[in-house]
Amino acid sequence: MIEFQKKRALAGSAAAQYSLAVRYLEGDGVEKNLAEACKWLRAAAKQDYTWAKRKLAELEKEHGQLPPPVEEAPAAPLAPPPGKDAPLPSSPEESPPPAPPAGATLPRH
Repeated sequence: MIEFQKKRALAGSAAAQYSLAVRYLEGDGVEKNLAEACKWLRAAAKQDYTWAKRKLAELEKEHGQLPPPVEEAPAAPLAPPPGKDAPLPSSPEESPPPAPPAGATLPRH
């Protein structure tokens, strides 16, 4: 049941996020973890889920300051393949013109 709730919570279900948060608060099937509970409550509250907003307010009164939101680390840019120094252009308009064939002479202007 917990894995199903986690999948639904990760998919954006505010009800699942709230339910998972309550599990972390009570230690129901998971280890008690206030920071993890707050993470899921904040996610549900962002979606205007009233029960999550109420629970966050209740926890603030009970505990004072809550654990800060955990910031997701930005994804590291992919390294270019070996032998390739320049990143690939993001659009065809940014692509450089093709190189002339080996041995070809370029016209002079």
